[in-house]
Amino acid sequence: MKRQMILVPLDGSENALSALPYATAVARACGTGIELLAVANGAPDLQNDRLRSLVVQGLTVHLQHIAEHLHVNGIAAETCVRFGDPAETILMQAEKRRARAVVLATHGRGGIDRWLLGSVADTVVRQAVCPVLTVAPQRARAGSTRWWPRRLLVPVDGSPQSEQALPAAYELAAAFGAEVVLARVYPWTTTVTEGYAVMLADAAALDHEAMQTAALALRALRDTAPPGVSVRDVMLRGDAAERLIGLAEADAIDLIVMTSHGRHGVSRLLLGSVADRLIRSGRPTLVIHPVPADALGVPESITTATNRPG
Repeated sequence: MKRQMILVPLDGSENALSALPYATAVARACGTGIELLAVANGAPDLQNDRLRSLVVQGLTVHLQHIAEHLHVNGIAAETCVRFGDPAETILMQAEKRRARAVVLATHGRGGIDRWLLGSVADTVVRQAVCPVLTVAPQRARAGSTRWWPRRLLVPVDGSPQSEQALPAAYELAAAFGAEVVLARVYPWTTTVTEGYAVMLADAAALDHEAMQTAALALRALRDTAPPGVSVRDVMLRGDAAERLIGLAEADAIDLIVMTSHGRHGVSRLLLGSVADRLIRSGRPTLVIHPVPADALGVPESITTATNRPG
């Protein structure tokens, strides 16, 4: 069996290429190589053998040029050209190679919003059996061609599932010498009904007590970090996605590491969910699909295995 690689889907566009600095950094951190994957959509006009051969040849040359550049920079690289539906092919290749992660841009060819909800990037994030790192091309182009994260944000909600992002975050933080920010957003559990100016005292007291309990649990979680990894905890109130996006901007977060769902056990990313809104905020986000609550054991990290059965 071939060794595990970081899988990078490319479509020939500059936008897709913006994922490479991130993939290179993760590959260095993991001590592994990169597989460059180009997928030609199996349109009817590509059924002609001659045309298919020309397409494969062009894509192969394109990928080999990129692979040579990676080799020069000390990264082992392989290339692969496939025909078929882009999202399905990426998912199949990731599973076949037992990829350690998929790194891809959230917008593909032409810079239009084609890799959004219901399209390639969204489908891969929802269904991949391995972690998926999404990159917004506009943010990547605004910075350096070399990416080196200094601050990682890990949102948790008190559930074991959300905490399964921690091994990957700690491993990456150790490799990059980065700080980990553990953040929990606690909702307002008491409200003021229209027409009432004063919140019930007992409800306010219960709300404060619950908040303090959550803060203590977050601090205890921070104290479980491995030696040598710098970790701090942040407790926030309000809408989870809104407050986390604000924190990421204020603290200049380089990478968000999170599971695709937490307390409620939702099996997919939903429009408007925390993970979905964080991805759409444009900051690099590593999404890890957690092991179901009834099968929790020792969480696997991004650099050891995928969260898949067997």
